[in-house]
Amino acid sequence: YISMFDEYNEANQIAKTAATAADVPAGSGIKALDEDGTPCSSDYYLRLTGDGGKLLKGEIPLTEKRPTPTVVGGGGDPELPTGDLALRRSATASGQTQGYAPGNAVDGDARSYWESPNNSFPQWIQVDLGKSQPVRRLVLSLPPDAAWAKRTQTVEVLGSADGSAFTSLSAPAGRVFDPAKDANSVTITLASTANARYVRVRFTANTGWPAGQLAGLAVYAAS
Repeated sequence: YISMFDEYNEANQIAKTAATAADVPAGSGIKALDEDGTPCSSDYYLRLTGDGGKLLKGEIPLTEKRPTPTVVGGGGDPELPTGDLALRRSATASGQTQGYAPGNAVDGDARSYWESPNNSFPQWIQVDLGKSQPVRRLVLSLPPDAAWAKRTQTVEVLGSADGSAFTSLSAPAGRVFDPAKDANSVTITLASTANARYVRVRFTANTGWPAGQLAGLAVYAAS
């Protein structure tokens, strides 16, 4: 598959699939993906179709639940956690390789990713939540494609109220990312709820590539 789009005005205009009513061209009559009350990322059906192909080829196991959440990061699916505080927020990093910018980790696209400069640990990526608020759990992910081989990244989670003084919220630990499990994601639950505006993930090792890598940085207030 290549893309999803909506066509209107007798198909002489094309726009990307509308995730919410805010994305719908005025007067077009197009219905957004959340019309039935379930929020969906604009690429949801593409991801679902892609995973369907993988199921048919035996690349991922058959499950009773949908293999792809309706919203990248877990929101919008009643069987999955909601309320990603980091989604589409401002993200910065210690550095990046080529066009693999930090914003890719909070854009809701499971296959776009941030990558730090190579052979230069430690590296970090952080998100500005807009204001200090409770933080209890993070979901970190890499692209779900099988080409992303299993790897262990050593990460630490830090928080700050002002973007200057940071406190460790979760000690450095090896986190295993495996495309065959949990859509190549890792959940980090903090020992207790912390208040932070800036949440930083610090990388000191990666067995799969000499750089920090992250396609999804989701932050939740509840465990």
